[in-house]
Amino acid sequence: MVWVTKTDNTVVALQSPQIIADTLGGFVKGDFVEMPLSSVQVLRARQAAPRRTLLLVGGVTVASVLALGIAFHSASAPPSGPACNDADPEAC
Repeated sequence: MVWVTKTDNTVVALQSPQIIADTLGGFVKGDFVEMPLSSVQVLRARQAAPRRTLLLVGGVTVASVLALGIAFHSASAPPSGPACNDADPEAC
C-alpha cells in the first residue's frame, strides 16, 4: 500500500500500485483507479523496520526469561522461617 498526495492536497491510499508509462494505477476501496504522474505531489510507502522488530523480540525474550527465572527460583526456595514440628505451638 502506498499513500499518494495529489497536487490538490488530497491523500489517496492506493493498494497494488503500478506505474505504466506516465500513469500511476492501483486499487482504492476495491475500485481500480488511474492518475497521471503529473498529478502526484508525494508518494509514501510503509517500510519494514528490522532493527526495531529485532529489539522488540529481544526485549520480550529477555523479560520472559527473567520472569521464568524469578518464578522458578521463588518456587524452589526453602520456607523463610524455621519449620516447627512440635505438637506444642508455644514451643516453637
